[in-house]
Amino acid sequence: LPFRAVEQRNSPLFNDGGLQDVLQLAGDPEQRVAALLATKRMPGHEAAPILKLALRDPEDDVRLLAYSMLDQQETRINQHIEQLLQRLNSEPTALPSTHAALARWYWELAYLGLAQGGVLEHILGQALEHVLAAQGGAYDVDLDLLAGRILMAQGNTEQARQHLEHALERGINPGRVAPFFAEIAFMERRYDEVPRYLSAMPDAVR
Repeated sequence: LPFRAVEQRNSPLFNDGGLQDVLQLAGDPEQRVAALLATKRMPGHEAAPILKLALRDPEDDVRLLAYSMLDQQETRINQHIEQLLQRLNSEPTALPSTHAALARWYWELAYLGLAQGGVLEHILGQALEHVLAAQGGAYDVDLDLLAGRILMAQGNTEQARQHLEHALERGINPGRVAPFFAEIAFMERRYDEVPRYLSAMPDAVR
């Protein structure tokens, strides 16, 4: 925004370049630490790239703080997954809601970039397995949307598109799926279709 209160101008939390620029350009380690602490008020998917950037910081304290904060995120998610798996094992018939919750937490691990390589492939596989199991219960368009996003992350654009189209047929807001259709078109090198999908997105997120 063009307006800034005068007393905030020297704060690293309000620099024009944002928190990533503070981490890359601020010479004072305390400013970089303050930038990391500010990520606690951000959604996890926005905070994670900033924390990963800080893992390359020349100052030990900055790197250790970033690692600790990422580890806390991963531990919290894994605790949720473990609790849900225990519930799943104790139920004679697994509830679709438990599978849905597991799918979302596995997806969160992947979406935040907390897994790489073979581990990431395994997590995406688990997320897809549970979302498909959840779809055996009452239909929820959000599950089709989640399945589509997981399949996109796996590079399976054809099946991803099928899930998104199914969600569209079942009444999901077209603006919610438009960016994913655009991404699929880009992944498949159908570049001429991308503007059409992007034009369907709400003005607030363009």
